[in-house]
Amino acid sequence: MPRPFLLFHTPQSGSDALTALLRAHPQLGLHGRLFQRAALPGGVPQTAEGRAAFIEGFWGEAAGPKEQGRTRGLTICVETPKRDMAIDDPVITTLAGYDPAIIVLRRDNWVHQALDRAALKRGKRGKLPEISAQVFDQALRDVRQGYAVMDQMLERFGPVLELSFEELVDDRADTVTLALNHLGLDPAQRDAAAEVPEIADLPELEKVIANPDTLRTMLTGTELDGFV
Repeated sequence: MPRPFLLFHTPQSGSDALTALLRAHPQLGLHGRLFQRAALPGGVPQTAEGRAAFIEGFWGEAAGPKEQGRTRGLTICVETPKRDMAIDDPVITTLAGYDPAIIVLRRDNWVHQALDRAALKRGKRGKLPEISAQVFDQALRDVRQGYAVMDQMLERFGPVLELSFEELVDDRADTVTLALNHLGLDPAQRDAAAEVPEIADLPELEKVIANPDTLRTMLTGTELDGFV
């Protein structure tokens, strides 16, 4: 039976694009953010018991005949301060018990990730109005906290394959090949013509926010100096 896998990520890290690219492989089934929905498939409640039962059906012997022989994965979005799963949640123990292969998607440029979070909270994308130090600081805190919580969760699992959004943008084919090889799947079988979302080039800061010079000044002398 193929080894199950988990894709860990934080919000606005490029997971939608990577998920779509991986789904183009015929022997792979990847289901996104199921633990963030009101209920699991089949109306299973979002409780520790319900999640454990769902995972058993998803990865255990109860999996349907159409899924036999396929690599099946779940994405885990670590969202803070609202956490759908705590580090000590029983579902983490349940997931780890299946010894899944782990892929982690990060975003190297935390500044752009924080700006994307701020844009999402305002209900729009594209160029932001001038941001206050308070708005940006809170968004950056959320990004930092998300990665800290995710790293603590990952301590419960085995070795991981680390990928970055920037790598996905720079070399989509190579990044997807690395992921599929990690899962023991032949990259040549992936449908290269499958429809996937466009991955935009990393934007120049001036095209993301209206006050880039202010942001640069805010970050001068910090560990993020130079990210903008």
